Amino acid sequence: MADIESHLMHLVDDDDEFWIDQADSLAIFASPDRFTTHRLPNHLTAMVEVSDRFHIGR
Repeated sequence: MADIESHLMHLVDDDDEFWIDQADSLAIFASPDRFTTHRLPNHLTAMVEVSDRFHIGR
């Protein structure tokens, strides 16, 4: 959990360039072994999913 939090805090605190060129939506897939962000051209409804696998459905 600390690894995920450190990745998120890096985006919030240190990465101004990341936030300058955003698309309509942002998807973040985070686990202890992986942290991936995707900028998406379409507008998604805000949601949070906590599970043992990534949720990529509609």
